[in-house]
Amino acid sequence: MASVICTSNAANLSFVHLIRSYRTRNAQASPCTILEAACACVASPDIFVPVTTGTYHKQVTLVDALAVCANPGKEFLREAQKVFGEDAEIATILSVGSGKGDVWSLTGNEMKEVIKWATMSCERVHEDLYARLRETSIYFRLNVERGLGLQMELSSASIAAYLEEGVISDRLDDTIRSIHHRPIGVRLKDISEFSSRPNANTHVFVDSVTVIEVRLKPRPSLVENFIGREDILNSLRRTHVTNRSSHLRTPAITVLSGLGGAGKTQTALKFALEFEES
Repeated sequence: MASVICTSNAANLSFVHLIRSYRTRNAQASPCTILEAACACVASPDIFVPVTTGTYHKQVTLVDALAVCANPGKEFLREAQKVFGEDAEIATILSVGSGKGDVWSLTGNEMKEVIKWATMSCERVHEDLYARLRETSIYFRLNVERGLGLQMELSSASIAAYLEEGVISDRLDDTIRSIHHRPIGVRLKDISEFSSRPNANTHVFVDSVTVIEVRLKPRPSLVENFIGREDILNSLRRTHVTNRSSHLRTPAITVLSGLGGAGKTQTALKFALEFEES
């Protein structure tokens, strides 16, 4: 069985470093034991010591991929397409989350900020995958609700309560049936976000009129408990709505800048949804 684990190279934390149990033509990684791989995928720099593998020019220092790939769903799809080809079929995709909670009430050190970003990032990836795969019936997601605020720990009681919910129980049954019976799969090229499949951007000829069908990438989802950023939102309202003269034809442009995970996309989305009908 082929396995792959997401980590980050300490020399460049902007990219995902994959630890594979198999060889690929364009990724000759240094040898890594199962224990080293397990330690690397949880080696948070604030808590655990990084894991160093390989020797000499192949030596690499690894930490967890929480900051760049909290939800590896898309990475795995890209990897599968590289390894097995775009015509390979997938019968089941099971995504198991680490739990959801009230991350906005967390305060304090930098690690908690990373947890906030990671939790939101996980859900964004899930929403994107669900939007792309919901018509295929091959994507299943399980994610336990956690406690509030600083009591965000998982417990066997909360997991049992989650699994007893009717909707979750049915979803789990569907997942098991999909794994056991292995229904006819979906080709990777038909669900890839980078696919050049015919129905992604096609020309359909109707008599003498050419209709161009364009499939746009689904927009990100607004987080359920969006709060704050009122100073930025008020500035956007003044620039684009309140002080905007009706006779001006040139659109006003505002650039939101900041560190990754600071909330730029969510703030812009909040403003856009507020005035989408105007």
